[in-house]
Amino acid sequence: AASPLLFTGDDRLARRGGLPGQTALRDALWIRRAPRKSDSQETLNHNKSPSSDRLVFFGATGDLAYKKIFPALQAMVRRGTLNVPVIGVAREGWTLDSLKARAKDSLEHYGGLDPEAFDKLCALLRFVSGDYNDSELFKALCREIGSSQLPAYYLAIPPAAFGTVVGQLSRS
Repeated sequence: AASPLLFTGDDRLARRGGLPGQTALRDALWIRRAPRKSDSQETLNHNKSPSSDRLVFFGATGDLAYKKIFPALQAMVRRGTLNVPVIGVAREGWTLDSLKARAKDSLEHYGGLDPEAFDKLCALLRFVSGDYNDSELFKALCREIGSSQLPAYYLAIPPAAFGTVVGQLSRS
């Protein structure tokens, strides 16, 4: 954890341990933000913003999905915060059944499989496969998204592929 900021009499901020050349911080005052009553109100207002009605994540068969995304999705299902279709997008050669098998293996190794939450997650999972350079993949994705008004996109892909995917999304 980051150490708290300290205020010294000469208006310099320092981390615990002092500034170079400073012998002691005996006269330092701790700077803390006082809780504001409006913080809880801001959180309530923030939660009233429109919610996504689909989650589309690219790189569904990759390492990041395996180690982090599937455990996070199961945790969201368990907490009741994920109740929209989840569309995985990845390279060719995969099916929805093979994606579900990979998700289950992921949870057995990284998230602790919760059979009830996993079944709910599987009911939400969809899958589209293809080449990110191929417009047919994005046409198929549009069909899967359907009448969704506010899909959320997550790119769990190499940064070199971001431009290609975003460009294809903007054209579809």
